[in-house]
Amino acid sequence: MNNHNSTEGMPCEIHTQQFNVVSYSGSNMNEVNVTLFMAKYTNTIANVSSLYFKKVQLKKLPFIQYASLNNNGIHVFDFSENFLEAFYGLEIITVFNSFTLNLGNNEINKYEKVTFKTDNNRYFRSYHIDLKYKHNSIFRVNDSLLFIEIGHSLSFIYISIDLSFNRLHSFDLTSVITSSDSDSYLIVKTLNVSHNDMEVYRNCPKIRLYIQLLDLTYNKLRELPDSSCHYATETYLGHNSITGIRKTLPTVSISNLDLEWNLIQYIFNDAFENMTSITTLNLRGNKLETFPKAVQNLLYLRTLDISYNIIINIKQSDIVGKMNYLTSLILTGNDLDIVPSTSNSLLRPVPDLDLKDNLISCDCDVKFLRNSTLNTQGRCSFPPEFEGYLVSCFPLNNCIGKSSHLYLQRNQT
Repeated sequence: MNNHNSTEGMPCEIHTQQFNVVSYSGSNMNEVNVTLFMAKYTNTIANVSSLYFKKVQLKKLPFIQYASLNNNGIHVFDFSENFLEAFYGLEIITVFNSFTLNLGNNEINKYEKVTFKTDNNRYFRSYHIDLKYKHNSIFRVNDSLLFIEIGHSLSFIYISIDLSFNRLHSFDLTSVITSSDSDSYLIVKTLNVSHNDMEVYRNCPKIRLYIQLLDLTYNKLRELPDSSCHYATETYLGHNSITGIRKTLPTVSISNLDLEWNLIQYIFNDAFENMTSITTLNLRGNKLETFPKAVQNLLYLRTLDISYNIIINIKQSDIVGKMNYLTSLILTGNDLDIVPSTSNSLLRPVPDLDLKDNLISCDCDVKFLRNSTLNTQGRCSFPPEFEGYLVSCFPLNNCIGKSSHLYLQRNQT
């Protein structure tokens, strides 16, 4: 096996030579004819492990059959940063342990599926497939278009798909992956559909499919999905147009739910009743005026970020319930008014309490924050002699007043 790049002399019969990696990336050729690497009668590429045709002003790419004689290592087809407007499909006859297809940064608006076949070869316990369509002009994924078709006899398959920065306005999960083997266990490591124009996210896959990370940020979604198949272990729905959570969300095993920078004003009290496995909930940058009681059902919640909302006050009764594992409570940038110092017992399980960008009036009772938390990020705004002091370290010996309250005051104009 050997390598070849565009600076070397090319063999006359390219498809008869055996290569490991072939690279023409950055060669400034008007067009590279991929068919040169195809066998004369079968039109199959079998003599290379990886092809790098990045940034070569490629305008056309034919349908490709790929059957490399070398099943080991990482196989890459890189056609990124060209001028492709259509992708006519890829059929992989011999499945490898790891395969990446990179079509990013083109102008693709039409595409055909990628098919993975096998001849009952179970040499590998698992297969890794990475498809990159980032920065193209794909505008729909529906039942008439399919991205991946998995053939028989592939056991554990790990798939990553990047469709970010396209023009998608709807997304149908049934069209992403299909398999003819009911025993295949498909694991989508990452499904990135961020930075599109999606308003609709619908349907469930017809096969067993487990999604580890789903990124739907920077779209135009107005409501949270109502089906469990529309969530992943880590689900990112930030920077959409969601205005509220008005019903109980579906039963699903999820650890990280990110809803930052939406327009959420209201959260139904039982919204998270079926999502008790959440450990991180991010509600940063929404329109909440009161502390969301729905979080009280989250038994395993460790990090709660409700910073940069418009919450006026927080009471002891707000942070009760089942949150026995809460270690980080982020209240930065709200309009907090008053917190009873009797919340000492309430705050004891919270080692990291972030109060930055709130006006805090420090008196003697502020010491409970320092004694009850390991890291209280907030500074005194009143009285003047303590202005600028971290709440966690202002001088207790000279504290004033015997008030029974710690004031987290709103800005007064």
